[in-house]
Amino acid sequence: MSATILDASAAVAILRHEPKGPVVALEIERALRSGHEIVVPAHFWLEVANAYRSSTPLFARDTVEAIHRLETYRISTMETDRGQLLLAIEIAEREGLTPYDAAYIALARVVEGRILTLDRAMARAAGPLAIHLPGDGRVSEAPEPYLSDRERRSTLPDYSELSAFLSKLRADAIRDREAIRR
Repeated sequence: MSATILDASAAVAILRHEPKGPVVALEIERALRSGHEIVVPAHFWLEVANAYRSSTPLFARDTVEAIHRLETYRISTMETDRGQLLLAIEIAEREGLTPYDAAYIALARVVEGRILTLDRAMARAAGPLAIHLPGDGRVSEAPEPYLSDRERRSTLPDYSELSAFLSKLRADAIRDREAIRR
């Protein structure tokens, strides 16, 4: 699949007529003309709604209008499956991102797409998967405060050991449920 993953930061820039909005809109149009599908993780829509929650007295009306405008880009929504969730958790921990932001990178890896974002930390973590816009004045969320860059590494077992780790967790959960039934 040729896909462009649209981050909420980029979508909101279009909706709120921010300075980067026209550049983002042009990039989406270019992707569509190239045959790319515009894809978002399911939580994208909640992130867009959240951007309107505290900024407008007409929250419901303005949010519905914003979602309607975004739908003109024929956006496909993908649920995060278990494999993507595990990948997102690992990315979040290693890169110091929120799980929400890491889910965009996990989705890009799964569909072999690139990410259109204005979030500096997400773009840095995405590396070559990030689409860099002209005059790239990106925004950034505050970094996760609990780990330094050197301390950021995954606490999950190595991928070759992850299957055994998940099997142990599953066995523990079954044992706990059986103990409750007794």
